[in-house]
Amino acid sequence: MTRIAAVALVLGSLVPSLAGAQEAVDPESMEEEARAAFHQGREAFVEGRFEFALERFQAAYEMTGRPELLYNVGATLERLQRPADALAALRGYLDQVPDSPFRGNVEGRIIALEEAVAERRELEERAA
Repeated sequence: MTRIAAVALVLGSLVPSLAGAQEAVDPESMEEEARAAFHQGREAFVEGRFEFALERFQAAYEMTGRPELLYNVGATLERLQRPADALAALRGYLDQVPDSPFRGNVEGRIIALEEAVAERRELEERAA
């Protein structure tokens, strides 16, 4: 599965989660804002503007709580070479979507990220 296809996975599933909202929120307005953030993130990702993509995917996740967005966050963090953060996001995705059709792919990426984190730690320890 390509990363662009995975990003598109979320497109149709953005639904605002109002559980825990402390004040009245217009669900329609929140959904529009979350969709806009997602679309901006997807566009930025495709264009290689990963910092902005990360910001937009995180904003959409905060507005909706949709676990699929954690996949997008993780993929973006991978591109930013932040393997420990990417690991956390991808593990969070699998924790919340244990029957994901992309589980095998995500588990493979997690293994690669764990190796990258271990290598980075080893390099840092040698440098210290």
